[in-house]
Amino acid sequence: MAGKIKDKLRKRDRIFAALDRHVVFLEEYNPETKKGQVQSRLDKLEASWEEFNELQEDLSEEDTKGELEDDITKAYADFEERYYEIRASLLGKLEPPPSPANLDNTIGRNNGALGAHTAVRLPQISLPEFNGDFEGWLSFKSTFVSLIHDSNELSDVQKFHYLKSALKGEAAKLIESLTITNGNYMIA
Repeated sequence: MAGKIKDKLRKRDRIFAALDRHVVFLEEYNPETKKGQVQSRLDKLEASWEEFNELQEDLSEEDTKGELEDDITKAYADFEERYYEIRASLLGKLEPPPSPANLDNTIGRNNGALGAHTAVRLPQISLPEFNGDFEGWLSFKSTFVSLIHDSNELSDVQKFHYLKSALKGEAAKLIESLTITNGNYMIA
């Protein structure tokens, strides 16, 4: 095997080792001491994803005889699965951005007197749970769409986290096999 290919395979192994360090971080996660590292680790994970994909492309181009095709395919599948699992776990450790229902829980009101601005404190709106019962579907759907689905401030991964946390029983079982990804939110 050519030296360049061996170097790239070693580099790819180092990227896989970085994933292992993320897993250890998640297993030993303590929000009191490691909360500040989550965003940095997400950024590093994204950089590893990009670097891994570039390496895989380079390996494919240099493997003119097709000797590494199975290895490249398996490595990609393994990396992709671990990447999404780690990413979802790290995202779960972040404080969720305020949903439209929780932005400030206030409505500003101009009382007209010299442009004075007062605020009325509103109660927090809780996301309802849905267990698959047909009778509760319309109420759940309407609330979920209004608070989460239509929000431009949430990514599809965050929306999927909210959906998974709101579903219980039979409804939860229907999507439990889906990994938390942007694409799978629309499937769910």
